[in-house]
Amino acid sequence: QRVVQTFGMVNIGFEVPPMAQASVTTECALHQEMEVFSLTRHTHRWGTDFKVWFSGGPNDGDHIFTSKNFEEDVEHKFPEPVRLVPGEGFKFECNFDNTETEPLTFGLKATDEMCILFGDWYVPMDMEHEPFQDGCIVTE
Repeated sequence: QRVVQTFGMVNIGFEVPPMAQASVTTECALHQEMEVFSLTRHTHRWGTDFKVWFSGGPNDGDHIFTSKNFEEDVEHKFPEPVRLVPGEGFKFECNFDNTETEPLTFGLKATDEMCILFGDWYVPMDMEHEPFQDGCIVTE
């Protein structure tokens, strides 16, 4: 048996000017050993391409997936769970097309935008530690 957890890697410190396009890149390292079996992007309607790479470790910089639409094809399931150790993680890029007359910033309303990478994971079977909440919040 395994206890499945979800981490969130969130960038809350971006602003997209009115009637403009922008790209936001975020990199987060994990704090515990884990096996990650899926990743999910989350943006609102102004999110266009969303790209994900490994960060740190032997796969540093390897592209994992690109999602082209905020409503479709938002999840990547690894063929086999990927084992990551503390200091390794993910880098992701949120691209936005602000078609509004006001700046877009992070927020919880449908009129706001988000840049989040979620990951589903569990503690490796050969580990004995209890899982704890992991992830990161980037403010710049």
